[in-house]
Amino acid sequence: MLADLHNVPPLFSCVPDPRQKNATIKMSANISDCGSRFVMSGVDIHDTLYTNSFSEAELNSIREGTGNWKSFFTDIEQCFNSKGLKVLLQEGQGLLCSMKAAGAEVKFLLAKAQTAFVTSQNLMDKLITFYQHRVDREALDKHLDELNKKEVESKKATLEQEKSELQASISNCNEEERSLLNKYEDLQKELLELTEKHKKECQESGMDPDAIDDEAPIEPDFNGCLGRIPLVHECGMWHRDYDQELLKLIKSKFTPMVEDADGDDAPIETPNHMKVIRPFLKSEYDQYMKSLPP
Repeated sequence: MLADLHNVPPLFSCVPDPRQKNATIKMSANISDCGSRFVMSGVDIHDTLYTNSFSEAELNSIREGTGNWKSFFTDIEQCFNSKGLKVLLQEGQGLLCSMKAAGAEVKFLLAKAQTAFVTSQNLMDKLITFYQHRVDREALDKHLDELNKKEVESKKATLEQEKSELQASISNCNEEERSLLNKYEDLQKELLELTEKHKKECQESGMDPDAIDDEAPIEPDFNGCLGRIPLVHECGMWHRDYDQELLKLIKSKFTPMVEDADGDDAPIETPNHMKVIRPFLKSEYDQYMKSLPP
């Protein structure tokens, strides 16, 4: 059904309004935006919109399974083009459209829309444009050229906006770079002043300015790995001495070793914070504290 539905062009027709003499209802039929439903609409002189969309199952129920889909849509197109479409006003239901298709009379019920978002003038403009495109190839080519021109202008405007945004971003980056360079120069200047001040103080006190201060914080070696420094002398890295016994007692007080279910001294998997300095078990810590002199 979809293959035959996609071959149906937009259809327009003006049919007499049964409610008022010399009045017409402007009818249209087309494919839905999703491309899987058949949409039929009508607008009267009061700009009241009647519309409905029909799925394949609903269309099959309307045509009662007679004929094939190609002949069904072809007959609908002929009814629109040859004024074979009739409408009846159904009280409380909407607009009932009747036509002959696939050798039988088919009826489409259109419900009254809450708001008329399509006016009769808009529908008439579409009808005139569609007619011009069908009879005048130059008008169609001109319309396509206008659409292409609008698309090019839209893309050009989008690219201009992106270009402006990129230029603004580049300008901000340049300003930020200049600000960082100025800050770097100020820090270099401050470092030189502090270095000269330190040398002067060392000369006055008779100290070597290049000597390592034991109380100064340890500076990491940025040339190597900045990971954790092992607490061993064999690694070749300088670190301060520590009281292993005192650190073990502190760790035992707050994070003692926990015995496993079998009563072993050490758990099956030792936590990382207990691998370097192993704390006492709680029982060992209590016994050790009791053995300390009062």
